[in-house]
Amino acid sequence: MIAWLALAFRSGSILFALAWAVLLLRGLRAHKRDFRLTEVWLLLEGPVDLPRARLQALIGGLLRDTYLRFADFAAWWAGGLLIGAILLRFAGLA
Repeated sequence: MIAWLALAFRSGSILFALAWAVLLLRGLRAHKRDFRLTEVWLLLEGPVDLPRARLQALIGGLLRDTYLRFADFAAWWAGGLLIGAILLRFAGLA
């Protein structure tokens, strides 16, 4: 039964690391994505009176910060699960 727990920790660590990589890449490329093709733009109601360059900077920066924040969370979870799997292995439970 404990072997399944160790496998779950290792698998979770790998999947969170994959999620981290995807979120990191999306975060690094978010400022280049056209703001009119984002979900944030679709959720805005009414006309927006800002220039396109300013909207691109605002929405791109917001998406970048959000992606990178959740990439940080995913990295912490991946590390925590990896440490848990290592501890289970050293305890002889895996």
